[in-house]
Amino acid sequence: MQVLIADPIKQTVLVIVPLVAALLLSLRRVTRKEAFPPDLTRELKGFAILAVVFAHVGFGLASDLRYMQPLSFMGGVAVNVFLFLSGLGLATSADKHELKPGEFYRRRFLPVLIPLWITLTALYLADRFILHQSYPLAIIAGSYAGFFPSAVLQTDLDSPLWYLTLLFSFYAAFSMLFVLAVRPLVGTTIWLYVFHGAAFPIGVIAAHLLTHVPRKPLATLVRPEIRAIIVLVCAVIAAYTAVRSDVGQWDEQIVSMVTVLSLCGLFAFLPVRFALLDLFGAFAFEIYLFHWPLMYRYDILFRVLSPAAATLAYLGVFIAGGWLLQQCSAPLIKRWTGKGA
Repeated sequence: MQVLIADPIKQTVLVIVPLVAALLLSLRRVTRKEAFPPDLTRELKGFAILAVVFAHVGFGLASDLRYMQPLSFMGGVAVNVFLFLSGLGLATSADKHELKPGEFYRRRFLPVLIPLWITLTALYLADRFILHQSYPLAIIAGSYAGFFPSAVLQTDLDSPLWYLTLLFSFYAAFSMLFVLAVRPLVGTTIWLYVFHGAAFPIGVIAAHLLTHVPRKPLATLVRPEIRAIIVLVCAVIAAYTAVRSDVGQWDEQIVSMVTVLSLCGLFAFLPVRFALLDLFGAFAFEIYLFHWPLMYRYDILFRVLSPAAATLAYLGVFIAGGWLLQQCSAPLIKRWTGKGA
């Protein structure tokens, strides 16, 4: 399904204005106790999932690519944000808690696999009984194992899930074995893995560097005027590199990682937090799992509302769906891993 956009610039403005207003209204003063705390990670995840959604709407749904620009430009950066934060979280956790390999994989894989299995089951059943579409058994089995060898928005069950194959590869091998053991198996998505392969190891390196930073917020380590300069510089660099992202060029990954690190600096040195981004970040993974098939194959909102109204309404639907999926997953995750979602 493709959404016809009669006035893409006007419709984009009608998304940006209320979104910026909501972000400003959600500003909260924050007192952080460490350099890269969980609430900062959630904000970055919230930013990233919004960027992914806007990219898929702008480049996958809209008949006019001008709709959602420049918000749609950040999709590739958002994937690198997720991978960077995954590497950062994995290495930080490993430094704090030494786990045996079996325990490590159980506690790392199951919190990702359980909501994935629930989502896949719902999608396969919906496709079978509503769209009367079926899939080969090998494709179904591979998807439950986290293997997604293609990323075609229009034909795959849930094309954004290519990301999970890359993530699981890093989880399983950390980074070096990924090149040797997984790269020959990734099929048509090889270019995605090449362009996003650096973010996870850079997150691991960042985690080890942060262990030498005093256990206090980065924003408190410099004087207010220096902090303001850092925030301004990071914001300018992130905005510039995001818009001029060199997509398809040899330096695309370098430019993207500059954007990621600038965003991390921007959020880390701000003495405030965006509660709205925190909210989306809390359900970012769940939203990532189901947002595309819901909009593309089971859309209702774009059929009855203007593009801007439908886009904003879907954000509310995603929060509700993310909460529901998290509630369904949490008891199983706690039972099988001994920890909450």
